[in-house]
Order: sequence, then structure tokens, then C-alpha cells
Amino acid sequence: MFVAAQTGLSIKEAETAIDATNSVITEQVAKGNKVVMRGFGSFCKKRYKAKMVRNVREGTCLAMPAYVKPVFKPSAMFVGYIQAKRYEET
Repeated sequence: MFVAAQTGLSIKEAETAIDATNSVITEQVAKGNKVVMRGFGSFCKKRYKAKMVRNVREGTCLAMPAYVKPVFKPSAMFVGYIQAKRYEET
């Protein structure tokens, strides 16, 4: 709704544009590519190694397999904008 109001698109067209953007980001990150949206942030996929973890309650060790996780890193401009808005509210 906000995108439609700012761009002059209809709500349906804005939904289509947002869905297409989400789809491209998801596909590219799944392939291992980094997606950068200037002024907003970047999306990438991070690999974590297999490791041994400890269950503190039972005192046992468990093998945690390697896994992959999507990661978002906000840009400095985005963080600065959010910080500025936070101080305006108080």
C-alpha cells in the first residue's frame, strides 16, 4: 500500500513488483550470489561448519551438522536513517 502510494502504481502493480523483487532475491541468495540493494543493505548466504555443542542440562555433547543460513546486512545509510528517526521520537 505504501509502495503504491509513493510510486503512483496501482496496489496490484505494486504487489507484483514487490513479489518479483522478493523472488529474485530469494533465487539469487539460494544460488549463492550476493544481492546488494544500494542504500538498503545486502543479502547473502552464510555457511556454518559442523561442530560439537554441549547440552548444559544433561552434560552431553551433540554433533551439530553444517548448515547454511540467509543473512541480511543493513547499509550504513539505512542504519543512520533508522538511528536518526529513533532520536526524533524521543
